Amino acid sequence: MILVCSGTYDEPALEDILAAGAICERIWPFYAGGHTSDSAEVARRLYPLLQLDLLGAMKSSRNGRRLLSNPELRNDVWYCVQRETIPFAVELGADGAVRKKGA
Repeated sequence: MILVCSGTYDEPALEDILAAGAICERIWPFYAGGHTSDSAEVARRLYPLLQLDLLGAMKSSRNGRRLLSNPELRNDVWYCVQRETIPFAVELGADGAVRKKGA
C-alpha cells in the first residue's frame, strides 16, 4: 500500500500527516512485518498524540487555520476530522472503478 500526502505550499501538511497516521494505525498489524517508510512511522507515532483533539490540531496547522478562517469552509474542517462515520469501505477494482467493498 502506498499513501501519498499532498501537503500545502510545497511543505508537509499536519492534516495530511494525521490522516496518514490514522490509516497507518488501522492497517499497521497487516504491514508492520514488511517494508515501511520512516514517514509512515512518524505519522503513526504522531497520530495518537493528537487524536483526542484533531480540531485543535487543525487550529495549529497552516492550512487548518486558513480553512477555519473562511466562514464557508469552517464546518468542513469539523466534518473532516471525524473518524469512522461511514459503515462501509470502498476498493479500487482492476478495471479502475471504485466500488463498495464486497459489492
